[in-house]
Amino acid sequence: MNLENFVMPILSMVVGVISLFTDPNNRSRRWLFSLLIVALVSTSTLEIFFRNKSDAQAEEDLKWSRDRIRELIKLVENVRAKTEQGFSDLTDVLSTFGWQHERIQNANVIDVQESLQAEKERQLAAAKTAPSQRKNITIQYFPKDVDREKVEAALQELGFRLVAGRTRVSNVQTNAIWFGKDVPVADVKLVAYTLMRAGVKIKIIRPFARNAGRDRVIQVGSDGNFINASPLTVQELRNKTTFERQVP
Repeated sequence: MNLENFVMPILSMVVGVISLFTDPNNRSRRWLFSLLIVALVSTSTLEIFFRNKSDAQAEEDLKWSRDRIRELIKLVENVRAKTEQGFSDLTDVLSTFGWQHERIQNANVIDVQESLQAEKERQLAAAKTAPSQRKNITIQYFPKDVDREKVEAALQELGFRLVAGRTRVSNVQTNAIWFGKDVPVADVKLVAYTLMRAGVKIKIIRPFARNAGRDRVIQVGSDGNFINASPLTVQELRNKTTFERQVP
């Protein structure tokens, strides 16, 4: 069997497999690049060792193998550089959305995809009405687990009036949205998209039990009764046409 016909398919297969598991948001998997190099060197060396050929042929095969390894190392370095750049670019985007640094470091692919999808839906929803149409809606916001300034700026950009307050439930992450009877569902969803793109996992959206002067108020906070509930996905939120009160 010709060495080139044996080794190259293996190299292609290994590179392909590793590329499937390479996540630009997961630095812990970058050790796969080192493993790749070790595997390639071992494969080439063993192939030559067990070949029953003349010394001259073995030397020629060894040279060929070394050349291929050098080429592959360059390829791996290029991929690694692009991965690093991709991670840096993605970090900047998520930071702009309001993600905290620690949350970015621990993000997984699904969380990032949800954030990017939430931004897309936010833009589409915001384009349907002018910010001036939301100026009479007040958001009572208790910031937690996000970059406060960026999230507040994003909400104000949509035209909402913002009233920030102190966190009332300190040991529960932001996970809930309440709203008054005169708040359009579209505006509630806009607030939710803004929070979801910042990495917030919204688990419950429902009307106030008693409006008590909060007819045009949206409140963002924490509900300890829904800690173990599954967060809403962007698709689920997009399909919502109404929100009912739910019993935890």
